[in-house]
Amino acid sequence: MLKTFSYSATTSLELDQTWELLADLANWKTCSDVYADVEWSGTPWKPGSCITGNLKYPVGMPFRYVLQTCQAPHQITYLAHGLDPAFTTHRIVQFDLESAEPGTSIKVTSYVLGEPTTPGRRGNNLKAVTDRWLKGFVKFCNSRQNELAVASEKTPS
Repeated sequence: MLKTFSYSATTSLELDQTWELLADLANWKTCSDVYADVEWSGTPWKPGSCITGNLKYPVGMPFRYVLQTCQAPHQITYLAHGLDPAFTTHRIVQFDLESAEPGTSIKVTSYVLGEPTTPGRRGNNLKAVTDRWLKGFVKFCNSRQNELAVASEKTPS
């Protein structure tokens, strides 16, 4: 059975700044407690390359994200799966400028196929992981706003 869910959040950073923070995988562990480790297998942000590592929330387990498309800084799509062959997700992550005020809107849409059989891993956990990481990433972006503004002021034009 195919299930879907979406989460949206807005950062105070501009689109390019938000993308730069997302593109640096070292930030993924810094912004939330979801990931234990994260690294590239293949050329970063090129279709067919993989982001691999281990989750630590809600349970420790390996994961693999196979990048399908990357239209930086606007959208990425990937297949996410672990060692559980009965379960996979297709994710679309979209970044758009906010029209009302400065900032970037981030929308994550997941299409879930199958039901995990691994103990401790259920569909609701996937929602919790996505929500927790997105909230952490937005908080991380917002905390970096002042630091990035000061850095850009120091850069000669």
